[in-house]
Amino acid sequence: MFPASRFDGRHADAVPVRLRVEHHDLIVETADGVVLDYEQLGHVVVSEPFDHTPRLIGLPNGITLEVYDGDGGLTGALQQAGVRLPLAVRLQRHWLGVVAILAAFVGLLAVGYVYFHLTRAQRERAPLDDMLESARAQPKAAG
Repeated sequence: MFPASRFDGRHADAVPVRLRVEHHDLIVETADGVVLDYEQLGHVVVSEPFDHTPRLIGLPNGITLEVYDGDGGLTGALQQAGVRLPLAVRLQRHWLGVVAILAAFVGLLAVGYVYFHLTRAQRERAPLDDMLESARAQPKAAG
């Protein structure tokens, strides 16, 4: 059970609720145990986790849940239920690997550019070298 605040979109007041993740379902209930919302996890929109900001969970009927997940318990429960973190979040957690891959990619681009540029320069210079050789080979006319 995770404590949360429920905003129904019509009233400004937050209703304190409890949130459960069971199998592939999200269950929102009051402190008395009355179920307010029951949705499949595939139909909800979950914001990415931050250290000091509550997670927002959007339900299809316009209801928004605000859940504080400082210890990562909700994130773990969602992952066990099959909800994957977005690619951007996964890359942020492994930023050193991303930097290494990016550096390798830039290096590969640099090597390809230099190789292509040098090869092209040699091809364009070859006719000029032939012309210079033939000019050197011709005897100078005495004048």
